[in-house]
Amino acid sequence: MRKFKIREEQLYKACYTLLDTKVGNNIEEYPNPDNFSWIDRHDLKFNMGNGSYAITHHNYVMSNPEENSKLLMVPELLVISVTKIFRIRTVRAMDIIGDWFEDRFGLECPSVELSDKIDRD
Repeated sequence: MRKFKIREEQLYKACYTLLDTKVGNNIEEYPNPDNFSWIDRHDLKFNMGNGSYAITHHNYVMSNPEENSKLLMVPELLVISVTKIFRIRTVRAMDIIGDWFEDRFGLECPSVELSDKIDRD
């Protein structure tokens, strides 16, 4: 298989195009119900393969409001797709997905973690 070197901005543009196509922009906002540990939550639902998935953004309440924690949960299957298509590491794919989410929806994502992990047993 041939390998090509591309610039950083070309990688981002290609990944953003893939994510726009596969995931879309149908984001739903959920207000904070009583007794939950998060301020707000946003779900970006999409279909991939034979399943339905969601990228979820949480804004958690901390004791000091200036330290509120923001977390983006990304389905492992989406991360694996990006790593295989662009031949990049998992951490790099997660960073790019986080950057894409911030750019598209204006929600800060300093922390990106895997959700819907695939059972490999």
